[in-house]
Amino acid sequence: MRRTINLPRQKRSDLMVEEIKRWIVAEGKKPGDRLPKERDLIDIFGVSKGTVRESLKSLEVQGLIKIQTGPNGGAYISDVSYEVTAELLANYFFFAEVGAKEIYAIRKLIEPELAYQAFPHLTPEAIARLEETIAVCNEMPKDQEQLRLQRVAELEFHNILADACPNVMLSFMCKFINHFLAEMLTYKGMYVGDQDHIRNENLDAHRSIMTAIRRKDSEGLRHAMKAHMTDCACHVVELEAVVTSKFLRREALVR
Repeated sequence: MRRTINLPRQKRSDLMVEEIKRWIVAEGKKPGDRLPKERDLIDIFGVSKGTVRESLKSLEVQGLIKIQTGPNGGAYISDVSYEVTAELLANYFFFAEVGAKEIYAIRKLIEPELAYQAFPHLTPEAIARLEETIAVCNEMPKDQEQLRLQRVAELEFHNILADACPNVMLSFMCKFINHFLAEMLTYKGMYVGDQDHIRNENLDAHRSIMTAIRRKDSEGLRHAMKAHMTDCACHVVELEAVVTSKFLRREALVR
């Protein structure tokens, strides 16, 4: 006896979103090009006004179009920004139990390769920005806010390398992980405790990376980044432990 498989039914607006995406590709449309007017979309796709409007709203939320008002208003194809994509992707992990070990298992694999690929494409401006992040972290933090800014600068060092990497997929993965780390540091309150040794080791690691860049030593750069990621994994696990112990002590006091 044949079994019937009940597949989930998609909303008409969701189906139209996919059809509009296919149409954009088939027509060779680019960011900045205007989509057909609402009444033309109704004729092209044979759907209702409500379905068209719901589909356009969905595409706008996804960052694929921008809807403008006024005499020249309408739906314009948009180049999806990294920021929009990262925020949407971060929502997937919002309730996931992702810890430092999982994050650095990935970082240790991809950051050395990212640095290696980015190296030939580093401009004098990018190198100057790398140096600036090191300068931010070079002084003793006076308060928690300055400590937070130093942590942000440490991650920005890696974002600059990611921006220089010609491999779009690798660049995005590294920047997203940095974004995720920044969120984790904030949400878990990991700007705590005596972190001078962590700051100093991160500074030394970034200086070693810059030395390899100045010497045009691509293999040395890869090696320095791998060592840095190994050390960073230990630091973040250590910070997680500090935060957890502080939280448990607070809970005990409340009880």
